[in-house]
Amino acid sequence: MNIPKWFKAAVCALLSILIFQCGMLSALADKSDESDEVKVPILLYHNITSYDSTGDIANISANDFENNIKAIVNAGYNVIKLSDYIDYVRGEKELPEKPLVITFDDGYLSNYEIAYPILKRYGLPATIFVVTGTVGERAEDGKVNNSHFSWVQAMEMQQSGLIDIESHTLSHVDLSKMSKSDIQKELRMSKFMIEKYLGKTCEVIAFPYGGYDEKLVPLAELAGYRVEVLVDDRLSSDPSYANVKWDGLHSIKRLTVIGGTNGTQLLRMIRNTVGE
Repeated sequence: MNIPKWFKAAVCALLSILIFQCGMLSALADKSDESDEVKVPILLYHNITSYDSTGDIANISANDFENNIKAIVNAGYNVIKLSDYIDYVRGEKELPEKPLVITFDDGYLSNYEIAYPILKRYGLPATIFVVTGTVGERAEDGKVNNSHFSWVQAMEMQQSGLIDIESHTLSHVDLSKMSKSDIQKELRMSKFMIEKYLGKTCEVIAFPYGGYDEKLVPLAELAGYRVEVLVDDRLSSDPSYANVKWDGLHSIKRLTVIGGTNGTQLLRMIRNTVGE
């Protein structure tokens, strides 16, 4: 049977239109899914001080920190564990409305003496990324500027169920500027010490100084890590700094909270980040 050429051309044109429309619908569906995706801001604190630390990127006063916590709670944010967010990305858990994660870097003694009691009072979880080579070091001995909590204190916090201790490398160096062998030492030794002293699996690494390049993820995975966290020292409140599921677990972003940030300012930063 001979099919007219005009009929074949018409069928081909119709099929092309249908395929194009299906592609457009699929793209729109994907965009719709993305727009409905949960956005999770992750806050980053460092040292807690007894004095005013306005404008300091690595220090915030105890008063400002507690005001931050009050503001978060009063605004209805649900502070979740970092592990809850990880499970969510893996498809193993759903998140509550308005989720938010609190983290600390370095492992300062003030995290144990000041931040931990405040978090306990409000029943809020947090993750502390420790520099394992300076655990227990005291400022008066000259190795560190601010004292760091001990392994015994780390164990107390870990066993509370509120605090999770993870890795911030062995000696707090910019990994992006190191050789592969030195990177492996930093990553493996830190993981080993956390697992040895705290009796837990350590699978999360926060890269110091925001040092990050493409070679680090496979090296971190080779060392036994499954999740990589970045440091945002740009003080950005850009919406791109909210974490979403499709970004995965190899470049989790955080918002640095600097000294002098009051509750109102923090809420504005969070809302800008999630696009509220």
